[in-house]
Amino acid sequence: DSGRTSDSISGMELRPIIGYRDAQWLLSFNPILNVGLAASVSRQPQFEPALKLTHRVSAEMCAGFEYYGEYGSLSRLSPADQRSHTVYAVFDVETAGLDVNFGIGRGFVNAGDEWVAKGIIALPFK
Repeated sequence: DSGRTSDSISGMELRPIIGYRDAQWLLSFNPILNVGLAASVSRQPQFEPALKLTHRVSAEMCAGFEYYGEYGSLSRLSPADQRSHTVYAVFDVETAGLDVNFGIGRGFVNAGDEWVAKGIIALPFK
């Protein structure tokens, strides 16, 4: 996630994943729909697509890029010059039973932050 905050105190996301993976490459697309549930915000689903492309660089590590966008309401997408875009250089590391994802991101156009650092530590159910 790009570190954004929500205008709503409560919300719901539909985050399907469409992708391809082999021994060397991972390509995934998440056509995310985000809906604020608070009475004070619009309940129109917001389209926030995400894309990831990584390549295996060692037995434990993949390196690549992630993209996160904010395109506005699904029923009325924002004009291209009003959409927010963030691109990350990322590393995925599998070590000691954990999956670790970290990266440095750069925001473009209407992104909330110019630069973002992120880290995710996951405990996979294998």
